[in-house]
Amino acid sequence: FPNGSVHKHLSELYGLNYEESKQMSFKLLYGGITNEVANSIEFFKKTKHYINTLWYNFNHRNYVKTNIYNRRLYKYNLHDMNKNKLFNYLIQAHETETNIQTILELQKYLLNKKTNLILYGYDSFLFDVSNHDGINVVRKIKEILERNGHLTKSKMGINYSDMKDITKKLQEKYEHN
Repeated sequence: FPNGSVHKHLSELYGLNYEESKQMSFKLLYGGITNEVANSIEFFKKTKHYINTLWYNFNHRNYVKTNIYNRRLYKYNLHDMNKNKLFNYLIQAHETETNIQTILELQKYLLNKKTNLILYGYDSFLFDVSNHDGINVVRKIKEILERNGHLTKSKMGINYSDMKDITKKLQEKYEHN
């Protein structure tokens, strides 16, 4: 994929807007990749091949391993399994294992700071940022979260329900320093 949003890139290939593109991609990844899409978009061709290989190996070995911590997911524990469901389990396991590594790195960085990670929810992290630590702590947190090419959005506010997007403002200040 080129730099930037995968969904934006795929929206151009699908001929759909950004939101429709996201929905289409998740439908394909979680529900099954059609031959038509696999034949027209290289990413989905490779993904479909990977899913089929994963399914074959799972049925012959009776387990699969997660990508980061090499945990075995045994066939006898996974009921009503099919190849797309197995793929989805591995996607979720990868996301969880990646986030565990991220949390460990964040906790190590914040160890001697007054800023704290106070909530983690699948694809978001909530911090209580101390004024004492300053804006550079926010930048370093963003850097940790964006390792491996992940894109992030940043919001701030006194109350969770009143947060305002500061992604662009944070980037502008970062580029001027």
